[in-house]
Amino acid sequence: MTYRLIILLNFYLLSGGMILGATNCAQASDSALEEKKESVAHVEKASSSNIHIDEIVIKGLPTVQSESPTNALDSQKILALKISNDAQEDFMSWIKRQGLFITIFGIAVFIVLLTTAITAIWTHMSRRIETTIDKEVDKKVDSLEKKREEAIETTIAAKLEIERAKKALEELQDTEAELKKKLKDFRHEIDDEIKKSASIRIDIDLMTQSFESKITDEVSEIDNKISFLKLIINEIDANGSVRDNIVEKLILDLKSDDSEKQYTAAELLPLFDREASKIADAFVDILKIKPDTTLGSLLLSGLGELGGDGKILDYLIELVADTSHPNILAIIGALGAFGNTEGENLKLGFVVDRLLAVLQNGIDNDALGLDVASEVRGAIALALSCYGEKSQPAVKDLINLLIDPVPETRKNAAIALGAIGRKANDAIPALHKLKDDESTAVRGAALEAIEKIQLSA
Repeated sequence: MTYRLIILLNFYLLSGGMILGATNCAQASDSALEEKKESVAHVEKASSSNIHIDEIVIKGLPTVQSESPTNALDSQKILALKISNDAQEDFMSWIKRQGLFITIFGIAVFIVLLTTAITAIWTHMSRRIETTIDKEVDKKVDSLEKKREEAIETTIAAKLEIERAKKALEELQDTEAELKKKLKDFRHEIDDEIKKSASIRIDIDLMTQSFESKITDEVSEIDNKISFLKLIINEIDANGSVRDNIVEKLILDLKSDDSEKQYTAAELLPLFDREASKIADAFVDILKIKPDTTLGSLLLSGLGELGGDGKILDYLIELVADTSHPNILAIIGALGAFGNTEGENLKLGFVVDRLLAVLQNGIDNDALGLDVASEVRGAIALALSCYGEKSQPAVKDLINLLIDPVPETRKNAAIALGAIGRKANDAIPALHKLKDDESTAVRGAALEAIEKIQLSA
């Protein structure tokens, strides 16, 4: 608005000044022209009245001397013509001045209008820019205000979370202190329990040793009774007819559907070793139809007790290749029992090689599980112990079993190394490490193995 007022004021002042100047110039030109017209009119009037003019004074012209009437007339005409020419020249000069004034005025008006237009455009653009800037500024202000509010809310929430965290930390610290106290008390309790358990373990070890000794004595006594009964039966049944009848009856019970009769027959038939071949064939026939695990275990153990020819041994060697067999432990035990038999026709060396091959490559930890796989290794070690020095090729693998995580497997490996004797001399350092084993049975087996190896050297 201020720019418009200034432009309009300048425009009015410029227009007024130009109009005033043009008016003054026009008045001056009109005055001079009127004077010349009056002079010419005066001369013409004098000439037409035949009045002798001795002297005419005209502004701006030289004084004319009195002459003859003819010359005077000519002079008057010349003077009138000159005055007319001067008037025309003055008029043309005035016209030019008026044109120049109009031109200057037009240029001034154009400049004022151009300035006004530029100012109007500039003002409009400025207003638009200001409006745009104001909108953007308002948006930014609103955005910043919103962010500020969000920041305030976030700060308030953070403060609340900090307060909660502090409270939770205090609770955790209290809980930690309480747990430390409980842990300390628990450690004292554990120490007391460890002392008690150590005492109990000693008692258990003593009871175990005593129990094992009793079992050994009882087994030995039972074996003696069985041997004695066999002698009596042989004396009573000299021709073997009664024995044959009993074996036939037990084989029939074995093939029956009564599980109790089957179990009893499987336990009793190995006692009739004179009929080993017939009994072994009956056992193999039952095993081929895959009986339940309990009966299968009894039959396989019976085959180990019966011994027999190479046909039975080949059958067991074929079965041991499948470590996933449900009676794999009984199969390995039966093969171990063959090591206690005597006879030149038995393929004992081949049995050791087959058991060693299974020990080295035939046990899948993932398929069997670590515990079962370790149990199978322990069974093989115990079976190899029955072959004495013939198991010498397995010394390195048996030493590796001394660090097995299952105590029973470590114990069986130590027993096998002791049974091998002087050919297992390289195992003595590893056996010495088992003197501090957590298991009493492992410690006892290790010490016994060292003693056997050293005595046989």
